[in-house]
Amino acid sequence: MLAGVVVVVAFALAGDDDGADTGSQSSSLASFAAGGAVQDLTADGDSIVWERQTGNTTRLTERRNGRLRDLPVPPAPNYAGTELGRDPEGQPVLVYSRCSGGPYSCDVFQLQGRVESPVRAVGRRGCDEFGPSVSAGAISYGEGERDTRCPGGVYVKRPGRQTSAIAGRARDTAINGQLVAWEIPTKELRLTRIGERGRVREIKARGTTGHQFLRPLLKGQFLYFVDHVLEDPERGVAEGYFIARTRATLPRAGFEHYGRGNEAAFAEVPTFALSGGDLLYAGDSKSDSRDGDRVITRDGTPEWSAGLGGTAP
Repeated sequence: MLAGVVVVVAFALAGDDDGADTGSQSSSLASFAAGGAVQDLTADGDSIVWERQTGNTTRLTERRNGRLRDLPVPPAPNYAGTELGRDPEGQPVLVYSRCSGGPYSCDVFQLQGRVESPVRAVGRRGCDEFGPSVSAGAISYGEGERDTRCPGGVYVKRPGRQTSAIAGRARDTAINGQLVAWEIPTKELRLTRIGERGRVREIKARGTTGHQFLRPLLKGQFLYFVDHVLEDPERGVAEGYFIARTRATLPRAGFEHYGRGNEAAFAEVPTFALSGGDLLYAGDSKSDSRDGDRVITRDGTPEWSAGLGGTAP
């Protein structure tokens, strides 16, 4: 369960709004109470939305212009992925998977303004759909494996086209333009371009330190994710979770961590989002957590540095 405080790190970037510049950056820090445990987090423009868990109920909550409100969608036992993006006309849209609590009950919906609707041609009756992502109206999502009716896999529904299968079993997905990324059950990441199903890039670390890669997010030139560094006492490596990134537009690239070394590690899987020049995240810092309910970070550190077992992109 993640902390009930969201931290916003506002980058002063010399590059584009999606963090394409890898040079030195300065940052300021702000945070706000989330009103409950944060299960997932997404942002676009001046809107921040998260899955807010209180007791056995999860709601979608938005912060806009400093004000918090629950969105006009039903509460549920669980939401299985939430993302803000844009429709084909460039208007804001929120896509999410809501689970009713019964078996095979997770379905993808969208919210525009105050109108909620199921996403047409996404998913099949009696199957689980989860981890949706949206870019210019194209929606990627994962389907749970059940039987011949629900074979599982990564799918993309583009405006005016039939739903297409991209790959086999998956968990979270991400889409940005023609790029699609997903987490596979062995906690590795894969990346491809739509229409190039046979050309899949494996996102994995070089070196002997163990890594598990989770929660993909595509923004600008980069694939962002959570790097779970596994403990390696012989090499003096402690277990921890890091926000990381690699260049998505290159056939091969190293990866970087946000922050400096082990000081940037989280004690549990953080949830994070990027919007413009802001990195937002919720999770307990290993070095500065306070009673397990706050996220603390430090100003003035280099924002990105070569990850353990990795090299700069």
